Amino acid sequence: MSNLVSFLLWHFTEYPKEILKVWKNFLKLGFFFFSAKEILKTLFSPWRKILWEKPKVFSPYLYFETLIGNLISRLVGALIRTGVLLAFFGYELFVLFLGAFLFFFLIFYLPVLIVYGISKVK
Repeated sequence: MSNLVSFLLWHFTEYPKEILKVWKNFLKLGFFFFSAKEILKTLFSPWRKILWEKPKVFSPYLYFETLIGNLISRLVGALIRTGVLLAFFGYELFVLFLGAFLFFFLIFYLPVLIVYGISKVK
């Protein structure tokens, strides 16, 4: 079997499998790097577990103050976690589109460039 035939056989059978493995690993990396599962589970948890204690004595003002403080802490936590989730979705979309582009470029367009370059040498 000639080198060209073995190269083409490798390029169209083994090479795409390896590219897809790398692409899948980059997609998994984003999921674990941004801790998407944990962030979704704790989206409305207080930021850094900062909570106001319930007052020991009955006072409408103190209860209202505790309620507002806890709501603000949860809102801050939700906003920051939402920002991280948006960064995660942005990363995943970037990797998805870049991976698709590179996959089709390396599999289909690169051999055309190689053949074109070889034909121009002669």
